[in-house]
Amino acid sequence: MSDAVSAAPQPGSGFATNGLVELLHVPGSDDLLLAVERSFSEGVGNSIKLYLAHLDGATDVLGIDSLQGRSYASVQKELLLDLGSLGVALDNIEGLTWGPSINGRQTLVLVADNNFASTQVTQFLAFEVTPVPEPETYALTLAGLAAVALATRRRRG
Repeated sequence: MSDAVSAAPQPGSGFATNGLVELLHVPGSDDLLLAVERSFSEGVGNSIKLYLAHLDGATDVLGIDSLQGRSYASVQKELLLDLGSLGVALDNIEGLTWGPSINGRQTLVLVADNNFASTQVTQFLAFEVTPVPEPETYALTLAGLAAVALATRRRRG
């Protein structure tokens, strides 16, 4: 379940949305996914959060046409990183993939395209990832920012 829109649009009648934009399987796990949620409010901008989604215990809905009137257990999620805390101007992040290993550590790459708009940028954010086993779960800690904006390119028009 997505969070609510992170900020009211400016003006109040402006456009605002929030939702899941990407899922990525966590290697070595049968029930963990990384999830990117993006909130956008006109006049405010983007809020982007990275979550660890736990499928274990959630109802398998494959083959069910509708959940209306049914009991089910939802996927649980755990906030890993609010990208707003990085101090980087964020654009329309909508992609997520595992990158190469660097210095023996896996990288995670987030991407935004510029939608062919002069007001947006193409942006890559790369993170070094350290798996940390815990007693009841397997959490990913983003150990450090390997590179912010590996490539940020403004469309010139």
